[in-house]
Amino acid sequence: MKIKRTYNVQEVRDILTNLTIWRAISDNTDMASFTVTDKRSHIHLIGYIDDNPIGVFIIQPNLRKEYYCHFQVLPEYRKKYANKFGKNVLNWVWDNTNITTLNATISEDFPKVKQFAKSQGFKEMGYINSSSSNKKNIKGKYLLCITKGDIK
Repeated sequence: MKIKRTYNVQEVRDILTNLTIWRAISDNTDMASFTVTDKRSHIHLIGYIDDNPIGVFIIQPNLRKEYYCHFQVLPEYRKKYANKFGKNVLNWVWDNTNITTLNATISEDFPKVKQFAKSQGFKEMGYINSSSSNKKNIKGKYLLCITKGDIK
C-alpha cells in the first residue's frame, strides 16, 4: 500500500461521491454541485493498492497543531485494507507534519466507524448533543482524539 498526499481535488471527490459513501456522509442530495476544498492548509492523503485509490484521509486545521480528520475507505476495500490504511495514514501524518493532535467527530449513527477509530488509537473524549442542530433526525456525535504520542 502506498500513501500519497494529493492536490488533485477531483481524485478526492471521486472517493467521497462513491454512492455508498455519499449516502452515508451527505446531507446534500445534489452530488453534482459538491466540491472539495483545494486550500493548501488542508491535507488530502490517498491510499493506493496497485495504483488504484482505496480511500482518502482528510485533515483540516483547527488550532495551531490540532487538526480535524476524516477517513473514508471505498466499500470494496474496507474489509481487507481499512485497518492498514488507517495505520499508514496516521504514521504518514506523524512522520511528515508537525501535527500533534487529530480530532474526529462521529455520529452515533455509525458505531462501526467509532469502533474503527478506536482500533486506530483514537480515544473517546466526549459527546456533542444533537440539540445544537436545527435539522430533524440528526443525532449526537462522539468526539474522538489521538495525539502523536498515543501510537508508535
